[in-house]
Amino acid sequence: MKKTAFGSLSNASHRVRNAVRLPDKLWQIMRLTTIMLLAFFLQLSAKTMSQTITVSLKNAPMKEVISVIRKQTGYYLFYKNELLKDSKPVSITATNQSLTTFLDYVVKGQGLSYRITDKTIMLFKKTDDQVSDLLLNNYSETQTAGVKVRGIVLSEGKAVERGTVMLKPLNKGTLTDANGQFEFSDIAPGKYTVVISCIGFKPVATDITVSDKPVFLNPLMEKAANAIQEVLVSTGYSTKKAGEITGSMQRISGDELRTGITTSDPASLLKGRVTGLYISEQNAGDPTSSGGQIFVRGQSSIAGVGVDQANQAVMPNLNYGPLLVVDGVIMPNQNLKEVVTPQEIDEVTILKDAAATAIYGSRAAAGVIVITTKKGKPGQPRVSAEVKYGINAPNRGSVSFMNGQQLYDLQKEYFTQDYQVNKASLTARYPTLQNYLDYQLPSTNDVAHSYDWQKYAFLNTNTKEVNVSASGGNDNTRYFIGAGYYNEQSTGVDNGLVRKSIRLNLQSKLSSRLTANIGINAVLNNGHREYMNSGTFLYQLIPWANPYNDNGSLKSALNYKLFGSQQTAANPLYDNQWNYDKPTSQLLFGSARLAYKITDWLDLTSTNSGNLNYYKEELYADVRSYAGSADVVAPQGFLGTQTNNLTSYLTSNQLNFHKHFDDHSISALVGMEYGKTTNNNTVVNVNHVQAGFPQISLGTQIGGSYDYSAYGVPPSKTGNIEGGQIDQAIYSLFGEADYTYRNRYSVSGSIRRDASSAFGADRRYGTFYSAGAAWILSNESFMKNVKAVTNLKWRGNYGTSGSQLGDNFLTSTLYRPGSAFIYGGTPGVGLSNIANPDLRWEVTKTLSTGLDIGLFGRINATIDAYSRRSENLLQQVALPAVAGFPNQWQNIGVVRNSGVEVLVNADIIRRKNFTWNAAVNFSYNQNKIISVANDSLKQGFYQGESFYLRPGDDINALKAVKYAGVDPETGKPQFEKKIFDADGHQTGVQLVNTLNEVGQAVDSRQMQTVGSFQPKYYGGVTNTFTYKQFSLNVLITYTLKFVMKDVLAEQMQAGTFMSSFNQVNFLKGQRLWTHPGQTDATEPWLYYQVKTNYDGSDKYIHDASNVRLRSVRLSYTLAQDLMKRAHLTSCTVYVSGDNLYTWYSKKIVTSDPEGPSVGNSQDFGNSIGSSIGVPRRYVFGVQVNF
Repeated sequence: MKKTAFGSLSNASHRVRNAVRLPDKLWQIMRLTTIMLLAFFLQLSAKTMSQTITVSLKNAPMKEVISVIRKQTGYYLFYKNELLKDSKPVSITATNQSLTTFLDYVVKGQGLSYRITDKTIMLFKKTDDQVSDLLLNNYSETQTAGVKVRGIVLSEGKAVERGTVMLKPLNKGTLTDANGQFEFSDIAPGKYTVVISCIGFKPVATDITVSDKPVFLNPLMEKAANAIQEVLVSTGYSTKKAGEITGSMQRISGDELRTGITTSDPASLLKGRVTGLYISEQNAGDPTSSGGQIFVRGQSSIAGVGVDQANQAVMPNLNYGPLLVVDGVIMPNQNLKEVVTPQEIDEVTILKDAAATAIYGSRAAAGVIVITTKKGKPGQPRVSAEVKYGINAPNRGSVSFMNGQQLYDLQKEYFTQDYQVNKASLTARYPTLQNYLDYQLPSTNDVAHSYDWQKYAFLNTNTKEVNVSASGGNDNTRYFIGAGYYNEQSTGVDNGLVRKSIRLNLQSKLSSRLTANIGINAVLNNGHREYMNSGTFLYQLIPWANPYNDNGSLKSALNYKLFGSQQTAANPLYDNQWNYDKPTSQLLFGSARLAYKITDWLDLTSTNSGNLNYYKEELYADVRSYAGSADVVAPQGFLGTQTNNLTSYLTSNQLNFHKHFDDHSISALVGMEYGKTTNNNTVVNVNHVQAGFPQISLGTQIGGSYDYSAYGVPPSKTGNIEGGQIDQAIYSLFGEADYTYRNRYSVSGSIRRDASSAFGADRRYGTFYSAGAAWILSNESFMKNVKAVTNLKWRGNYGTSGSQLGDNFLTSTLYRPGSAFIYGGTPGVGLSNIANPDLRWEVTKTLSTGLDIGLFGRINATIDAYSRRSENLLQQVALPAVAGFPNQWQNIGVVRNSGVEVLVNADIIRRKNFTWNAAVNFSYNQNKIISVANDSLKQGFYQGESFYLRPGDDINALKAVKYAGVDPETGKPQFEKKIFDADGHQTGVQLVNTLNEVGQAVDSRQMQTVGSFQPKYYGGVTNTFTYKQFSLNVLITYTLKFVMKDVLAEQMQAGTFMSSFNQVNFLKGQRLWTHPGQTDATEPWLYYQVKTNYDGSDKYIHDASNVRLRSVRLSYTLAQDLMKRAHLTSCTVYVSGDNLYTWYSKKIVTSDPEGPSVGNSQDFGNSIGSSIGVPRRYVFGVQVNF
């Protein structure tokens, strides 16, 4: 059993920090506040967007008048600039004057006329009588004879929003909506031209002939040759044109992410879509888990490798993932799931190399993920709502536990062979085989009344999600407010999450120079888990241990016979009436940003933010349950609580410079940041708790979930009443500069100086820098005639970034009192950690280069290559005996990651009614240890399977004794034993029958490299098909060339634990040895299979490469006329399937082949076994916009 703060409950290692629940009254207040805020902003917008005007103008130019109309009504005005050249100044005083009256006065005597359609005003010159008649006949607001001209504008399979659509010669205009749709009503018969334009795209003109039938168009827009270069990309501290960027980054929109799977974890949505981003999410089937573990371009730290973390007094901060930045604010959290919900995301930008990340300095060695949340846009109010309902089906993969008859037959065969081998010693007590079988096996009646525990532990469930939002504003004030409800019941029994969230983003132009932005976000998580985690430990439940009495009532405990003895165990159906595991959290975030425009090219910004995160986990075993009272070491009622309170604040102040003149463009910034984080943790465990009252004050004894008082071991404070507080502060100065010449040549540089309280006084400062260059070759004159190439850009950079792992008292010498330290009969104190005042920053030096390529206006590709050298890595180093302590943390390791990334996006088919867009991404990463202390880094906790990593090895390499199959004559297993001469050179291999004969526990040379448990290749393929108003999105992900340990099969497939637990069935390709001379056996004779311990061999280490059909989504957007009758802007209905099928090795026994996480020395490289696999999910949803 593994030691935890709750005691020795083995499944506690899967728990996460969680939090205090808001009082119901406070939650009601928050809901009421939300409703009031929503009503306020809608009212604000209603007032702002009215069709009346109040203004007083004297000799005002026409452009100022147009600006007044735009601000007070929200109407869009379209006109040619030359129209206003000869316009006269306007003087007018109006109070709540109607828009048409106001316009009539403004255009009077100006030689202008206008037309209003929906929210669009068209200005044009007055025409002669013939053209005027045409306009009146074809365009009049009162025209009743005519048809509709409508369409959907797409590019690369995605809707083009806010594109301008003009119908000539009427000069009638409108904008495309969020779904790319537009519509003109009451168009008279005749010939017209539809002209569509949008920033970043080539204009499209289509000639049409209108008769007596509606006209539907499906125009496709191509990105302009320089469109990609003009796209603005947020890097957190600044916003840059893509053409000016010298680093490697990838941008993905929230809308694209949301076409994927249904989940509460944004990391799951990124999987398979971003190059260089590997995500391990073995716990994705459990919605209460902390979320996926993210790696950007490999693992760059070794702090947790080979360390017995459970018995360490202090440990470094094991954060292997990237820095998270939300709306320009650095977050203290490690998991995306904690800082944002999928529905709130507007776009995500992943910063990968030094030119992109060095500005973040000491926290960016593992990359940076920048999240931009949704904001309000000028215009009429927009209310959106989405409702989803999903059916979750258990995904058991290749795991199949034996039923009662199968287990009985297997045990009978084993005991028959056991009697055959050991007959001499058994006959005295059991004269015949039948006597022996009768003693060992259960009754056939018990077997006949077996219970299917798999159907209890895994079941069909549902997922429900509701999201609503409102946004809008004008040129001065914009708002977005959104709320979400997410309820996922996992396919594991009594396991689920209810999440409530709210986000408010408010932007206000306080004056012509001063702008304010306020962001508030709250996420409330309420989870529940089964106390004993039946899914993970399903092997503990024996089939003939039926939980029900003959009369149908529940048994208070399970009683059954196993291996000749009567057993008693907890009945989860009975215990679950009271027992529970409840993780909760309350995550609050707020930020305020002021921007002051000093000049047109210089501005000052100040961003101040705070986080308040509460986590709580409560574990309760009622005294009426077996776990709470019946066992000899039962706690007589147990309540364990873990609470963690994290508070932080950050102030970031910048001076930003942007200047464009002639062929030159210069941008620069200088800034200062100061932040402080406080982490307060408390553990309280009590037992002898009164039945039905899980209150700490009602526990009469301090103690864990096991009470060993009966064995003379009194309960102690250690591990049961603990807590502490860690304060950390960081101060930073930083700067960045970019220069672009003639829109072709760009150079950039950044520098950052960080000071952290995590290190000793002499090592607190670290300096990080970068330099990069870019060349847009496609803008050169020699490329003008190369029509096939629409974009070609080279990028290159070098720089450094860091990690501050020297926290948690590593720079302090700590002492611990206890009974282990006794001198002369008097308890004393002993060292628990020896200080290292020389600890310093881990540093990653990155060299990166890349190409951005555009071909034929249809294909866009990005190719990157990189080499990342991580130095000064923290390693626990053994000390000489004279030091008085066995080890110390030191900066000594060096690791290199190198790789290649390829991203290709192509419009394969572009036709009037049908499009096909495909995106393929591929990532390759190779990890290599360059140096470690004493040229060796021990991996593993258990002696028989531990090994040494050496220079040249992958950090996540798995080493083991090679399994050589079954001896065809004896049926015994065979292992390779290396033979060495006196000089240590290998001279040969000998086949032996046991691992003890190999001796790998004392001779590490016997351990051979099997592979790495992080993939060498990974990526995804996305296909988007559209046909008229239908859209189909398909995402396939893959991870290749990695291995993992199949521990479930190793122990529970006729394994050494058969005497205690149920067993999993053999797979189709497995064959037990049955007779001499058999050459096709994969498994030894059953007797030898059960008696052999395979720990430390590669028999159950398999290639875990897999390809997954991750998501399929079919959607339909309702026709415009239907939506108009329903008073909707748009309406989309869809059905989707998640995780529909996975292709992987038939040798692995696991519910899901998802790759292992890192940082655990006891269970490294393991599959998830029988735990909750990510479910197959079938989702039905509708999304409407008002």
